[in-house]
Amino acid sequence: MTPDVKDAAAGRDHGDSKLGMWLFLASVAFLFAGPLVLFAAYRYMYPGSFAAASAGLDVVLGAAGAMALLTGSLAVALAAGTARRGRVYLYVAALFGFVFL
Repeated sequence: MTPDVKDAAAGRDHGDSKLGMWLFLASVAFLFAGPLVLFAAYRYMYPGSFAAASAGLDVVLGAAGAMALLTGSLAVALAAGTARRGRVYLYVAALFGFVFL
């Protein structure tokens, strides 16, 4: 039996799961496209207000938060990919989630 036939016989259809993942990614892209377009429009319309607001931001704290989110996302992706050590990666993801908060 070929791998495709074995997967179909076992009730697994990778084509549907890939389609589902692409649909999920497209929905997330559409979800974030609206706020990003609004952000760009308001930044274009009110450049002085954005400059004044950005003067009070802490770049180091923002970078640390972004790194915590990215590392947590990596840990979740690794947990999904590994069955045995997945629990450890989920704990790491939760830790970085708390660091972000």
